[in-house]
Amino acid sequence: MQVENHKDGGFYHIEIETEPRVVREAIEKRLDFVRQELGFPDDLAPLKVDEGALNRLEQISQNSPGLALLALRLAVQQVLPTKTIPCTITSEDIDSLGITTEDLEQLWDSPLRDAIII
Repeated sequence: MQVENHKDGGFYHIEIETEPRVVREAIEKRLDFVRQELGFPDDLAPLKVDEGALNRLEQISQNSPGLALLALRLAVQQVLPTKTIPCTITSEDIDSLGITTEDLEQLWDSPLRDAIII
């Protein structure tokens, strides 16, 4: 896919993968980053996402890593005040957001929002 940049008229080649493994990899990297930033040891994660939540994140994001990470952030912001660290995000936590793919698309501040796809 080529995407035209309105500002400089240049073109960028962008590969967009929509496989569930890409969403899971993005979530794992983000969770590892959180663990490192909070200074937790490698064997103790302050935040986990269970299999059901991963499945729900894949579904509502339609396997978009950006949308999945946004949904995860929203879930963490909603449930963290009621849970203790370490905590696990569940499918019920994701479902309690009541969001759809369209809702996520409206909330996501994508750098490609005004791009023309050729």
